[in-house]
Amino acid sequence: MKKIMGVALVAALVATSVFAQVSTSLEFRQGINIADIDIKKDKDNVYNIFKQSHSPATNTTFSASTDHAGVNIELDFNLNTKEIEFGYLYGWFSVGGFKLTAGKYDSRFTDRLVKDRTRALSLSKLFNEYGVQIPDDKSRSGGEHHINVDGTKKGDNMTNGSDLATIADYTFDLDFAKLLVKGALFTPEFNSIMKSGFGFEAAFQMDLFTIDFAVKFPTAYNTSLGLYFQMKPVDLLQFAIGATLGIVSAQDEKPLVYGIDGRVRLTPLDALAITVHANFSGGVLSSDVVKNTEYWFGAVANVTYDINDMFAIFGEAKYDGLNIVYTSIAGSLSKPVDKSGSVFAQLGTLIRPVENVKLAASVQAEIPTKATSGATVAKISIPFVFDVSF
Repeated sequence: MKKIMGVALVAALVATSVFAQVSTSLEFRQGINIADIDIKKDKDNVYNIFKQSHSPATNTTFSASTDHAGVNIELDFNLNTKEIEFGYLYGWFSVGGFKLTAGKYDSRFTDRLVKDRTRALSLSKLFNEYGVQIPDDKSRSGGEHHINVDGTKKGDNMTNGSDLATIADYTFDLDFAKLLVKGALFTPEFNSIMKSGFGFEAAFQMDLFTIDFAVKFPTAYNTSLGLYFQMKPVDLLQFAIGATLGIVSAQDEKPLVYGIDGRVRLTPLDALAITVHANFSGGVLSSDVVKNTEYWFGAVANVTYDINDMFAIFGEAKYDGLNIVYTSIAGSLSKPVDKSGSVFAQLGTLIRPVENVKLAASVQAEIPTKATSGATVAKISIPFVFDVSF
């Protein structure tokens, strides 16, 4: 059925070429782990050589548009699971400064400073979303008293990462700046009557800086607030800071979470880029019986140097991340639990041997900050990624 759907979509899009300007992009990406070594504590090491993995980034994108309306469809092909899935699927139209967009897609305003992440064909570990970075793994962050608030992981994304969203926005073109106001509906349901969550965004943009405020209500008692600021004071410096707050107002345990983002990108030379991302997140979950307090910190730095139009090299270091949990049950404070993650480093290269082809490879090392008997004390990998796109 999925194959039939894919063929039908392609045929429909080809038919639209009679009426609209149609553009098509194709991309194939596959990864090979040349070597993957798990060094164990008090246990035999594990070796994997030339393990192939098909990257979900393999996709086909079709778009058809006029000056005032368009449709975009992205199909993701996964040879690991033999499945075809929708990536993005949305349509839009605009009249003057008004625009309406509906479907599955992402809606962000503030620059995430992830250019080097994209160039490295997913090998880079630079952060993606602005928001709260407390790990989802319950075994790592508080067990049954895990702290999480819907909407805060993707604090700057007005579709909330949902499968279906409708967004209306209007851009006021002022003499010295632009002002964007936006209203959003997204799945799942807000409550038993209103079948969508909703949110609002206001952004102010000048040549020097942008300010973005976003508020989302994924459920009746769940609120996500975000304030993001981005500035480029000189050509060689760009930075962004953001604050995300999540509140649940009505349940036995009332979590409150927050995340502070700081990102900077320096380009002292045309061929050299230095990017640093950091995030500090925390949360409190409290009820009449239990109070759980959690802190998380992570940071990553990327340095990329273009040797020429064909070759580039990059290095990266990441701390992921300090994760401390304090739990108080019936007024008795337990010993703080350190559930910290790992230290990661890699050195790699990016190659463009011919037009439309990109290759990336690196040597990676990851060391957990804690390791029990039988656990991995270090992991060494040599990934290779092959990408062809048109």
